[in-house]
This record gives sequence, structure tokens and C-alpha cells, in this order.
Amino acid sequence: MSEEFISPGKYAVDSMSQRVDIPLPSSKSPGCLRKTVTLEVTVTYPSNVTKGSETPFPVVAWFNGLMSKSAWYGSIVRHVASWGYVVLQYKNMNPLLPVADELAYLPPLLQWLSAQSAGNAGSTADRLPANPLLGLADTSRLATMGHSWGGALAVLHYLGASTVNVATAVLVDPQDWTNNAAVKALTGTNRTAAVVGSGITGPTNPAAQNFRHFFPELAPGSWQLVIKQAGHLSFLNTGSSVLDKTLDLVAKIGKISRPEVSRTAASLSVAWLQSTFRAHTSQHGLQRYAEWLRQQQAQGAVEWTVTSP
Repeated sequence: MSEEFISPGKYAVDSMSQRVDIPLPSSKSPGCLRKTVTLEVTVTYPSNVTKGSETPFPVVAWFNGLMSKSAWYGSIVRHVASWGYVVLQYKNMNPLLPVADELAYLPPLLQWLSAQSAGNAGSTADRLPANPLLGLADTSRLATMGHSWGGALAVLHYLGASTVNVATAVLVDPQDWTNNAAVKALTGTNRTAAVVGSGITGPTNPAAQNFRHFFPELAPGSWQLVIKQAGHLSFLNTGSSVLDKTLDLVAKIGKISRPEVSRTAASLSVAWLQSTFRAHTSQHGLQRYAEWLRQQQAQGAVEWTVTSP
């Protein structure tokens, strides 16, 4: 197993998908519930686990980009899970969904995941037939991650917009389509985070809203990695060569493969998460990873920045 976090971790990975009904608070009467929303939820998790000695694992809530499917981020998500994280995703294919409504999804989804892990899911419909998540997820150790608009959602959750306690965030080429509301919310909060950016700007990541607006608002100790040849949609792997090529035409991509973009983004994500949740056991690996990043930077593949006090 590589200590630079470039290779997968020690755990085999599996995933399950299920339609989950979540109750949402009424926007007019916060104490009341309105009708439930049904979401397609995917959980990716370590599968070759000695439960008890290694579990439960921290949870990463991943937010997809607009109109993107959860499976398209599978390369990144599986890499993160292989290092001992339970990754929670849901699919939202409604680009007109108000921000406040989407922010309300996470608390009940975490309650559902916590119930699955504890083995006390409330309703038969919400209980998995053979529960693979039993004992795996520690929702009290939570990070948020997301790509594009999902990166902005990760920031808003990190700042407490959904009332859940988030330890840290990883922003994968974040885009703020709300007049930089997420960027403005970061200002003066003294929060650290990791940012991965694409070096090629195009119509899907215009300079006015792209990742470079987030990093200056983060506290000292934050990381930023720019993959120079990546385009905004290079982080997606749709499984269709035709669709991937179409996305490349729309968003542009340099001389780099999608697997390489995903692997680099995932490695930085793991390194940042390890520095947050397992700092005492990861120092050697973090040092090795920093050496690898410096080599990549010397070769002109990336730009790596750590903010100083």
C-alpha cells in the first residue's frame, strides 16, 4: 500500500443504492413537517472490515455537480472509501431546486445512515434486507466534499447552514452559481479546507465563479492543488466514451486522462481527510505525499499551495 495516498487504501470497497424517504421541515412553519422527499441514495464503504477493532469509520457527505449522477464520481469516491471512510451520496436532478431546500436534505440522510449503522432503522422500508452498513458509520465524525456546485454546498454545510457539525471540507473544482454567496459566507470564518482546481477555464467554470475565489477566504493551513491540464468536467467518469468526449468538447481538457485527474484529486482528498481524522497515525504518509506533490509541481503537472499564518 502506497503511503503517498495515490494508490487505493487497504480496504476493499463495496456500495449500495436505495431509495430513501426523508421528512423535510416546512419553510413556512419550521416546527412542522411537509411531505417527504424520496432520494436515490448511494453509500460506498469499506467491505473487508474487522468490525469493532477498526470501526466505525468517519463519514464523508459528497455532493454532486448540477445534473451529474453519483456513479460518475465513482473513481474518486471508491478511492476515498478504500482508506476507511463511508461516503454518502444522493442524486438531485432538479437544477431549479432552491438552495435552502437542498440544504435540508443532509440532516435526515445522516439520521438514516446512523440508524442503518446502529441496526435500528425505524421503518421496514428504510431497513436494508442484509444490512452491509451495520457498525460502519460514525456520523459524529463528518466531512463534506463536492464537485462544482456540490463544492459550494459542501462549504455551506461546513459553515453550519444545515445545523450539522462538520469537521472539515474538500472542494473539488467548486463553482458558486449564487453570486458567490458561498464564497462570501466563508469570509472571516477562519475555516481551513482543501481545494482541488482545474487549470483549464471554460464555459462550465467561468473565472467569475471558479475555485480561485474560495481559497483566499480560507484560514492558514489550507491546501490548494491545481491540476494544470484538467478541465472542469475531467473529474467525471461517465462510463460512456461518447459522453465523456462530449463533455470534453464542452468544458475542454488538456493532455491528461480522466483516470489521472480522478486519482490526483482523490489522493489529495484522502491526505486532507487523514490529516483531520487520523493525524497521529498519518504523519509519515503525509510527509511522503508532500514529497510526491513537490515532484509533480517540479514537473509542471500541478500547482500546490499551503497557506501560511
